[in-house]
Amino acid sequence: MATIEHGDERKEGNPDWFTGKTWATVLSEPDDAQGVRVLNVEFSPGSRSGWHSHPGGQVLHVLSGEGVVANREGQTLAMRAGDTVTVQPGELHWHGAGPETTMLQMSITSRGITQWTGEAVADDEYRGAIDSVD
Repeated sequence: MATIEHGDERKEGNPDWFTGKTWATVLSEPDDAQGVRVLNVEFSPGSRSGWHSHPGGQVLHVLSGEGVVANREGQTLAMRAGDTVTVQPGELHWHGAGPETTMLQMSITSRGITQWTGEAVADDEYRGAIDSVD
């Protein structure tokens, strides 16, 4: 039988994986490695994830605010409330809020845990991505 999850616990983002202040609320945690994980992730202005990938890909749905998502191939997309972005399985990418706005996104992943490279997105790399979508 399906269960109902209650996302009550808001945790600060790991500084090894994020630049700036972020918070995550787990909405659904899989029972096994093949399941689906759903999080709400809040980004303060200018905050962003480090480079990472997901074995089963990732769906990002922006609930409020504005931000950006970029991959290693140099593709950069602006994201605004109501937008949904699909990141392909294994695709190295990062995402975060705009420099002057917060962003709340729902993150949906499956088939394994996030693979962090340990590489932060530098300030100039972040500004370049923001400038390329304006």
